[in-house]
Amino acid sequence: MLELAEQAVMSDQVAMAIRQLPDNQAQVIIMSFYEGRSHSEIADRLSIPLGSVKSRIRLASEKLKQALRGNHDH
Repeated sequence: MLELAEQAVMSDQVAMAIRQLPDNQAQVIIMSFYEGRSHSEIADRLSIPLGSVKSRIRLASEKLKQALRGNHDH
């Protein structure tokens, strides 16, 4: 039971951290990790270069790590 509660709290923290990202970074994170789209598919759907998708995911991932690490320190 506790494990489910911990997962729910973590999911809430992740969702909150994603909402703090710039829109273009949040969009690619959601498309990649929640919708399961490939980087190439994201690039095609958004009409942006593949390198931009990868860059946005990398930047967003770093921001999410920092945000979630900060939540565990409190």
